[in-house]
Amino acid sequence: LFLHNAGDLECEDLPAEDCAFAVSSSGARCMLQNATNELKCETSMVMSDKRVEWIESSECMQSCGVDRMTVGMFPDALLDKSFLPKLCSPSCQISCHNVFDLYVSLAVGEGFYLPSLCQTQPVRVHRKMKVDSTPLIKPPDESLPAPAPAP
Repeated sequence: LFLHNAGDLECEDLPAEDCAFAVSSSGARCMLQNATNELKCETSMVMSDKRVEWIESSECMQSCGVDRMTVGMFPDALLDKSFLPKLCSPSCQISCHNVFDLYVSLAVGEGFYLPSLCQTQPVRVHRKMKVDSTPLIKPPDESLPAPAPAP
């Protein structure tokens, strides 16, 4: 949801219930932190490539399987076999770019490419990710032709 006047959405000004998955006017992602037993919205170092001044809709939160009261940003959710199918669903990937793009960035930081991961069976990938500490899937090399789709 685009809710603020241009140039005035700062993470630190957001209430806790609007913080997670929001993007400030500068393009920095907001994250909920537990500061002395109080939830507080803070600016993260993670930048959004596509959105600014954005508070995610409840529909996208539900579609992608994320919780508005998520504290911090942890790629560990990508290992949860019940989370990945929701995140990889067409309704999340197509309609909720902000949430999906955040997890694409988090996945790259962990050494794999989420869109490719979404094309595989989540249960098998989940097992491989837990066993293998080397990168599972890397972003495609732009100079190589795209692989043929699996039958």
